[in-house]
Amino acid sequence: MTTVSRPFVHAAILLAFLITGVSPSFAGTTLDRIKQSGTVNVGFREESVPFSYKNAEQGAPLGFSIDICNSLIEAIKQDTKLKSLDTRYTAVTGATRIPLLLEGKIDLECGSTTNTKARREQVAFSIPLYFASAKLLVREGSGITRIDDLDGKTLAVEKTTTGFRIVEARKLNFKAMKTLLVDNAADGVKAVETKTADAFITDDILLYSFKAQSKEPLSVVGAGMSIEPLAVMFSKDDKELAALVEREMMNLYKSGQLRKLYTKWFQSTLPQRAINLKMPPNQLASDMFSHPSSYTVDWVIF
Repeated sequence: MTTVSRPFVHAAILLAFLITGVSPSFAGTTLDRIKQSGTVNVGFREESVPFSYKNAEQGAPLGFSIDICNSLIEAIKQDTKLKSLDTRYTAVTGATRIPLLLEGKIDLECGSTTNTKARREQVAFSIPLYFASAKLLVREGSGITRIDDLDGKTLAVEKTTTGFRIVEARKLNFKAMKTLLVDNAADGVKAVETKTADAFITDDILLYSFKAQSKEPLSVVGAGMSIEPLAVMFSKDDKELAALVEREMMNLYKSGQLRKLYTKWFQSTLPQRAINLKMPPNQLASDMFSHPSSYTVDWVIF
């Protein structure tokens, strides 16, 4: 058997990357890349209060999902035996979050992303960190109390979101309903505030936070139109990372730490926002606090 020197092997690998145009930083598993670079790349949503939002003081982003990811990052640091681990944050949107993850530009997406079967074909998800339900944001006194009232009116919806899929499923029943595509949730809210749209659809908890922050008289209306298991998103091709994320999430639930984080972000005054959502855990969230499970609760439309 011929012995090949290690420097020659390294040079051959590098040459292959140069020929194919693939960056060596994307080789191997996520944990391998993190260990080599000493940096974990985190995607976050800039206005997904209370899950993740931009820090007005130019520091790291804030939020429930961010705190959870900080625990995951600490676990990664321990597992990789790194003395220090830098965190680099990248703002993502509904349209960019999956492409950026697939391209290896973010390692964890820590925002308010729903775990769906269609998305699981491309990416992986943690145990649910919250269960939301799609509802409508409208102006007070609009007379709109449910999606059926939007026939002949304009509904704002964010691109590539579960809200968009709900609207597509309902469109056949409301041929006169117009849709206004927006780039992010903040734009959807602004459309309602400025009367460019009659309603905006997204996760109920996000709508309650936007309502609390708005200077306009807004209301969150309608019965829940879905079950949205929100979770941390990461690469589906990394079994080691998947095992680490599941282990750490179970630790957060069983230790009671995740319940404390819930109180901090859903039932206390939010940092830099001066609002308190005063939201008790819904039934599904309460069940997870009592009996955490890695069983996948799939996304459902009502």
